Amino acid sequence: MFATANVQPSRGLSVPGKGSAAKGASGMERPAGSRRPARHDLPPLFLLIVLANFGVLAAATAMPSLRADLALMPDLVLRGQVWRLFTYAWVHAGLGHLVGNMLLLMPFALYLEMRYGRAVFATSYFVSSALAGLILFLKPEEATIGASGAVCAIVMLSVLGLVHKPDRPAWVFIPELLLGLLVLVLWLAPTMFGSLMGLFRHDGISHLGHLGGFISGFILYRTGILTLARPQDARPA
Repeated sequence: MFATANVQPSRGLSVPGKGSAAKGASGMERPAGSRRPARHDLPPLFLLIVLANFGVLAAATAMPSLRADLALMPDLVLRGQVWRLFTYAWVHAGLGHLVGNMLLLMPFALYLEMRYGRAVFATSYFVSSALAGLILFLKPEEATIGASGAVCAIVMLSVLGLVHKPDRPAWVFIPELLLGLLVLVLWLAPTMFGSLMGLFRHDGISHLGHLGGFISGFILYRTGILTLARPQDARPA
């Protein structure tokens, strides 16, 4: 739980004029013209997504039928149950499934949110989840649950943001480029290849959902979503 302290100036104190020193809540003087550091009272959106997923997992454990009610079933979506296109990503098969997805999502989600802002990350996560769901219509006979599509999209979007747009200082861009290439070579490319090969296996894993997530992340990148970050939202590396 996060809490903020509201500090109000005592009555009778005059507002410091130009060229004077201002006193902070601790009584220590601040040089004239200095600005308080920005306060970010809201927790990261990623944390809220994790808590929501655990909440749904707890509800699904208590009511096992909930998974079937929220899972993506393309034939039922076409019959009017449109909510399944958005709810399937919040339901997981079990604790291991959920924890694995959230651990993989964490570094890339925090990177996007801290660099490009909460709005860009939120839009990317929710839109990519729906886009990956639409790609799953290629296998209408399968029922799908889990956030893997959205997670793969966020990974793809983050890697593309790291290795492209070299309009940053060298000491920022070069480490990001190396990190992006490292993720690309060690995880992204092998996972994409494995998902492609997995299309021909019946192992209970939605490999098409993973590929749909990667494709969704690429689509979002090509739409220029990373350029929508407002200056006050974007954070320096």
